[in-house]
Amino acid sequence: QALAENFRANPLLRALRADKVTYALLGAALDAYRRGRWRELPALAMLAASGRTLRMSASRLKRAIERSAPGRFSAQVVLAEGRAGGGTAPTTSLPSPAVALAPAAGRVEALEAFLRSGGLPPVLGVLSEGRLLLHARTLLKGDAADLVKRLAAYGVRSEGQKVKSEK
Repeated sequence: QALAENFRANPLLRALRADKVTYALLGAALDAYRRGRWRELPALAMLAASGRTLRMSASRLKRAIERSAPGRFSAQVVLAEGRAGGGTAPTTSLPSPAVALAPAAGRVEALEAFLRSGGLPPVLGVLSEGRLLLHARTLLKGDAADLVKRLAAYGVRSEGQKVKSEK
């Protein structure tokens, strides 16, 4: 009890207190869940996605990348391990199909940095064995088309930079 009182009296409590917007968003999420519309909540929909749906999504993404940037990337669908949970140590492992990408020219780290900082929203992948893994589980509706456009731009930009550096 005394510890709780000390905590309440500390001015840092204001930094930890939720605001009206946070409560409104939390209320909307809880309402959707209560009404059985939990698949409208992106995090829950991602966690509950079936393996078949994820494999199809990864395959479509791979084909779209190959069509939009032919020869610029090596792309293959692989089974990767996703993680779910909060904080710095996610606790749940989820098998997740992913598209493993490697640029035909250049370093995979440069591709990862481009996707992370090259636009909004940033694209986060996992570097593994010289490839960038893009987990199908984390794609929202419309993300694949935007991702493919950015990958096509990366290939063009990389080629343009090479030409300039050769002069």
